[in-house]
Amino acid sequence: NNNNNNNGQQRRRNKRQRPVGVSGRAASSSTMLDGSNDLAATVQAMLGRGSALALMGQAHAAIQDFSNAITLDDTCAEAWKRRGQTHAACGMLEDAARDLTKAAELGTIFRKDHDVYHQRGLIYMRMHRRRLATQDFTKSVRLEPRNKLGWFELGRCHIADGQHLEAVKAFRRAIEIDSTFADAHDRLGTTLLTLGDLGGALQSWRNALGVRPDDADLRSKCATALRRSGHVQYSVAEYTTALRLRQQKQQQLLLLMQQQRERQQQQQQQ
Repeated sequence: NNNNNNNGQQRRRNKRQRPVGVSGRAASSSTMLDGSNDLAATVQAMLGRGSALALMGQAHAAIQDFSNAITLDDTCAEAWKRRGQTHAACGMLEDAARDLTKAAELGTIFRKDHDVYHQRGLIYMRMHRRRLATQDFTKSVRLEPRNKLGWFELGRCHIADGQHLEAVKAFRRAIEIDSTFADAHDRLGTTLLTLGDLGGALQSWRNALGVRPDDADLRSKCATALRRSGHVQYSVAEYTTALRLRQQKQQQLLLLMQQQRERQQQQQQQ
């Protein structure tokens, strides 16, 4: 009887010590949840600091932060992606491709990210692996059809492969998304010229000039197209404008170099 009384008293003491409304199992689950939240917050802080360091040009320190985040949570696709981007900025293309491949694999499990394929496509282009780049840009625009840069890069891949008609389609798709995309207008013009469509090329370059009127290269392209189409007088005017813009750019560059030398001299005197 004494033993039964002692056991009953102990059970009552334990019950009083336990928080009201929280069982032992629930308390354990709550602790685990808090730990998980702390881990996620730490990973996010590392990603944030790493991104800031990358913007400051401290790539190696940024890579270390992203690596630490991966060590804590190797299922964090964003950590693999950002480390891959930073590796690419450092010219470490093989490492960048591996990181972005891992990010893409994780994306198929959690959330597909079109930018992962886009970034890896850019790396493959730099590595002269056009087939893989084309595949990645194609995946990118399928996931995000309004990704104008994806269509633009896909067009560049098609040009490199000699698929000019496909390139025209890609550049026009990019322009449909953003009519002020001057680079897409420019590339479309060059591609149409290759296909023998002089009028289409001229119109594309004029569209680009509507966005970048002070672009001397575009002026020269328009002038050449006008001359070849028999509009010699108009071509002279465009060539003249192109030469004036180039001279202005050279003068601005010389002025900038002079100001830089003066600042260096002032610093040396101090």
